Amino acid sequence: MHKKFFRQFTIYVVDDSELLRELVTRYLNTLDLELQAKKKWMLNIKEFSRGEDCIEAVKKEKPAIVLTEYILSPEDETKLNGIDLLKKLKKISPHSKAIVVSAQSDLWVSTTFYLWGASDYISKGPGLREKIEKSVVKVLQQFDAENEKLK
Repeated sequence: MHKKFFRQFTIYVVDDSELLRELVTRYLNTLDLELQAKKKWMLNIKEFSRGEDCIEAVKKEKPAIVLTEYILSPEDETKLNGIDLLKKLKKISPHSKAIVVSAQSDLWVSTTFYLWGASDYISKGPGLREKIEKSVVKVLQQFDAENEKLK
């Protein structure tokens, strides 16, 4: 009997809001169950409230995807924001993909993220769960396509 193995992907969720971090993690856990039922992928989800903690973790373990907010610590400008996090992520782990989930609808902000290598920019609001799921699945499919090219 041939057994199909799941590909496991680590996803970091970075947001200073505990409520939003837990909400996004819940969305990803639901997606994980759906993907496992389809015998596609397994997701290993880790949460961070600070960009600095995420970067320290990236140095030890290269995540497939980092979902981050743009403004991580609005009360403290000395802390990393999402763009700073993306720049550091790309230096340490260039193959990791970044998906930005933000309330910022400023075209300059989203363009800046894309210029620094973000895979997607999602505005918070109605349909957030579906947008996140669609974006994550798209990135996972890209990883599979890249893996197939290497075979």
